[in-house]
Amino acid sequence: MQKDIEKKKAILEEHGFYYDHKKELWFNRALRKIFSEIYVDDHDEKYLIKDIEETKEHFGEWQWYCNEEPSEEVKKDILNQLHQ
Repeated sequence: MQKDIEKKKAILEEHGFYYDHKKELWFNRALRKIFSEIYVDDHDEKYLIKDIEETKEHFGEWQWYCNEEPSEEVKKDILNQLHQ
């Protein structure tokens, strides 16, 4: 199990993601993608890579990968902190 977590961490870091311990999420400003820690834990490496590499039709907007969609207020709070 720990080995899987380390593999996923390495995949995210290789793709330019940073971990925010306070918010328990991975983010990449260039890709405009945010992954919750729980989402990462619950999906295998292949699925994670697919999500990292996929392009959404709303290019330029932040893409959220969470088991439960965060509220707009939570999203706004997180994005404000990322822009600081």
